[in-house]
Amino acid sequence: MILKLGKIFRYKLILVLSAFATLLNAQNLDKNTILFISDTQQPTLYEKIFHKTDRNIEASKAMLNIISNAEPKAVFMLGDLVGIATKDKAWNEMDYFLNRLRKKNIPVHSAIGNHEYLLFGKKGYANFIKRFPDYSDVGNVYIEDSVAIVLFNSNFKKLTKSKEEEQLSFYKAQLNIFQNDPSVKAIIVGCHHPPYTNGAAVGSDLEVRNVFVKEFLKYSKCKLFLTGHSHNYEWFNIEGKDLMVIGGGGATKGPYKPGSAGSESLVPNYNPPYHYLTITRNNNKLEVKSWKLSHDFKSVSIGHSIIID
Repeated sequence: MILKLGKIFRYKLILVLSAFATLLNAQNLDKNTILFISDTQQPTLYEKIFHKTDRNIEASKAMLNIISNAEPKAVFMLGDLVGIATKDKAWNEMDYFLNRLRKKNIPVHSAIGNHEYLLFGKKGYANFIKRFPDYSDVGNVYIEDSVAIVLFNSNFKKLTKSKEEEQLSFYKAQLNIFQNDPSVKAIIVGCHHPPYTNGAAVGSDLEVRNVFVKEFLKYSKCKLFLTGHSHNYEWFNIEGKDLMVIGGGGATKGPYKPGSAGSESLVPNYNPPYHYLTITRNNNKLEVKSWKLSHDFKSVSIGHSIIID
């Protein structure tokens, strides 16, 4: 009898400790906060050999758990969700994360990255579409709290010429529509490949820079251009517009060469290995915060923040 009571006590203690740990991992967010994260993939064999690994899978899992508990208004992912998208098992942790959010009626959308095309591209692409059936290679637009989010596919070599032209036409049209829509207070553009990065493993994407950023710069409501691919945190200001690389979702760190982008990050001393971004609208302003994962992987804290007017 005493032994049985002891087991019951230990079981209840575990439940209490588990609940307490969940509270510690909870992140208090404004109910209208939009969250962005990129490059949550597991390290590939190549990355394990040539890049520095640091409990990457554990870090990604910890951040996804914190995000799930924080319950943001919406979540946007910028590609490279898993290491090898063709492998069904690679999606297990991501599926758990997506299901948790969707059971809470929290919308989650994604741009597509290069890892979704690795190896047998059709299978990886199909696995991605299975999780994000609303995705379109022509372009994807969403509105959250009067903020328009425009996502496009920057894997240009994977698109036919006609599809690439169709996507660009759609992109230009949507920016113009949102610019002239009084209900839209700000526009955020996102894709996977960065127009500017000092991450030497991938480099800057000149087509994104010369075509899509060029259009972005034309409109006053276009406030922020977000990308991943480079596993770094970088903040650039180009012609008065803010562009950020937020590839800290759990992927391996590669070599970093300041100045290689042709433009320096405005926060050279802030580049944590694991991070994500939250954005809250305040009238026509955007409050942008980068959250970095603690060394023990149990919590996040604000590492960098700006207000975009």
